[in-house]
Amino acid sequence: MKPTLIILAAILVLATAHAETKLTDLTPTGAEAGMVRADGDVPGKIDVGTYYDNVGSWPDWRKIVKVVPADFKLPAGETYRTALPQAFSVGGEFIAGVGLWSKAPSAYHWLEYDIPAGAKKLTGQLFVTDDPFGYVRGYRQETNQQGLFTVLADGKEIARENIQRQAVGQGSGAKVVDLNVAIPADAKKIKFRVENSGWGDGNNNTELVLRDAVFVSE
Repeated sequence: MKPTLIILAAILVLATAHAETKLTDLTPTGAEAGMVRADGDVPGKIDVGTYYDNVGSWPDWRKIVKVVPADFKLPAGETYRTALPQAFSVGGEFIAGVGLWSKAPSAYHWLEYDIPAGAKKLTGQLFVTDDPFGYVRGYRQETNQQGLFTVLADGKEIARENIQRQAVGQGSGAKVVDLNVAIPADAKKIKFRVENSGWGDGNNNTELVLRDAVFVSE
């Protein structure tokens, strides 16, 4: 074999051995939001009590931002809100990624994907965004967040991260954890889920974003 062909073959082997698939390039196969109850999840309406209504949601319960334009900024006088479709905001920085949104105590939201063929793990970072208030925006200066992020493969939990933040305000987004999740052999589906606890002191909005999330084949 000629040296040039040997080099090309080696490059192809390396590329195949470490193939990556961006989560933002994939389309969810399912999405759901609802309320956590003692006898199981109740999909559909988000219960925010009698005082608030018309909370709204992302279209089809999806917020997937592939790229944030370099010149993107909010209109003068406005602060970041979870419903904004063009970007996520963490510590005042606008970023891309895949979102999860639990918008009330005991509420949940999940997205499900087909696992790319040959994927062995998922890497990336998990952030909580700058809007901890959601539908109670302007109600108080600080609030609390308590919830749970989980990853499931074919219905079995393969990763979890507790979220508990006290006395947080607008613009307080931060990294939750670096992700390095092993994917079981032969798993077909992966689900990313957030749920808020029933803790009543705040806990009205948890928006998470999976940033730079990729499936890696080794």
